Formats: sequence, C-alpha cells, structure tokens
Amino acid sequence: EKKREDERTREQTKLEQILARQRQKIDESENVCSISSNESAYSNEFEFVYHRIRQR
Repeated sequence: EKKREDERTREQTKLEQILARQRQKIDESENVCSISSNESAYSNEFEFVYHRIRQR
C-alpha cells in the first residue's frame, strides 16, 4: 500500500514537471518581442515557427 502511494506521488510530480515546462513554453511564445535578446532560450521548433510567421 505504501509503495502504491509513493508511485502515485512520483507520477504526480512527473506530470507537474511536464505541465510546468509547457506553461514555460507558452510564456515564451507570448513574449515574442524579446526573442532577439533571448534567442538561445528558444527551441529550434519555436524559432522555425516564428520565422515562418514573420515571412508571411
């Protein structure tokens, strides 16, 4: 029983970390103005999408 509790806690922590990471990505994408000064912080995928939007 204790083991199952630990496992559930671990799963929850993992989910929270994933959610936090996704929230961070959303914050970064809403903060496009600072992309030039902060470019290295962005993933390649984000930069790719951003530049494609700029080219339209």
